[in-house]
Parts: sequence; C-alpha cells; structure tokens
Amino acid sequence: MKKVVLVIIGLIVGSILMAQHGRSQGRDSDQAPGMDRREVMKERFNLSEDQEQQMESFRIKFLGDVQSIKDQLNIKRAELKTAINSEASKNVIYEFVSEINLLIGQRFEKEIDRIREVRSILDDDRKVIFDRITVRKSKRHFRRVKHGRYRLIFRG
Repeated sequence: MKKVVLVIIGLIVGSILMAQHGRSQGRDSDQAPGMDRREVMKERFNLSEDQEQQMESFRIKFLGDVQSIKDQLNIKRAELKTAINSEASKNVIYEFVSEINLLIGQRFEKEIDRIREVRSILDDDRKVIFDRITVRKSKRHFRRVKHGRYRLIFRG
C-alpha cells in the first residue's frame, strides 16, 4: 500500500515539475538557457555591427515611446476605475474609454513603425525569418472567443 501511495505522489510531483519546466521555457522555445533575446537575434540573423547598432537604436527609441504611452494608459485606467466606482455619468466614463482606446492605437502604431524600421535594414532572406517571427508573436495578441471568432488582446 505504501508503495502505491509513493508512486502516485511521485507521479503527481513529476507532472507538476514538468508543467512548471514547460512554462519556464518562455515564449521562444528555441532560445538557449541564459541567452539574451538580442544575442538570439544576432545569432539568428547574422547581423553586421552597423545593423546591430541600428537595431539597438530602434529598440531604445521604441521603448522610450512606448513607456510614455504605457504611463498614460495606467493613469487613464486608474481614472476610469475611479469614475466607475464614483458612479460618474456615462459620458465621462465613455470619454475615458475613448482616450484609452486612442492610446492603445498609438502603441500599436509605434509597434508597426518599429517593425518597418527593422525590416528596412534586413535583406530579403532575413526579412522572411523576421516576418515569420513577428507573425508568431502577433498571434499571441489574439484570443479565441465564442464561435471561432478572435478578438484582439493588446496588453499595454
């Protein structure tokens, strides 16, 4: 009886550890442990020093632009929550929703600009690889809803 209980406990612990290990691998399953994303991109695309510097400048510019939009989004979401909890008028609440949607659209535009900038420095073969990666990443922003439809989930 003790052996059966130990085997069952072992199976449960093993399955939990395997599930956690799968989650810890992250989104890029081809990324080796301890490697930075930039190192993976450098290895995958075999970029020149000039291209690496351009990519880094694109990344820094994008992060700066997006951070200001994220800060504004957080403020607007807090204001919306306050307005909902204080039972403000419907027009005031809808105004906050419109402003939030505008900011989400601006963030999406910045992402598109960054993708276009990166593509501009790549040759045709590398563009194919980059496009494959960006399509895979963009699928993460969609969630299946009822009846096979999808809706955009943009976490800003």
